[in-house]
Amino acid sequence: MSPTSYPNSASTKTPSPPSQASCAAAIDLFLVETASLSVTALIYLVGVLFDVNRANNVNAAVSAVATIVMFVLFEGIIPWRRAGRTLGGGFTRMTVETRERSGMRRIVFYTLRALVLYCAVYGLWTDRGFYALLLGIALIVFWRVKKRMPYDYV
Repeated sequence: MSPTSYPNSASTKTPSPPSQASCAAAIDLFLVETASLSVTALIYLVGVLFDVNRANNVNAAVSAVATIVMFVLFEGIIPWRRAGRTLGGGFTRMTVETRERSGMRRIVFYTLRALVLYCAVYGLWTDRGFYALLLGIALIVFWRVKKRMPYDYV
């Protein structure tokens, strides 16, 4: 097996301890935030060249869109293309896929996973933060009882 290929079979994947999963998640969120901040800053600096007031007004919307795009890229597209490994998961030799999926099941899995993670991580900073907190608590309880996340049942 070449160093850049990743196993697709669920039988070749090893379980990971929670600390390793936390490390992978921290790396992924750091990359999402760094990339979205860089894009936002670049767009803001280009906007300042033309009109400072307009750049200030547009900056919040650009930041939100950049964060969503980077989150979808790092938590959806990259693991889809890398056999379930996010960039943080590649560093810690982990995959987000608990079993092999194909076709529509794979699409639904990655869509649900991205939605749940986005709401749990970024929902607290919205006007619906209380519901995001409840979602986070529910996910922790679910994981403690079932030892897997709800989207793993897809």
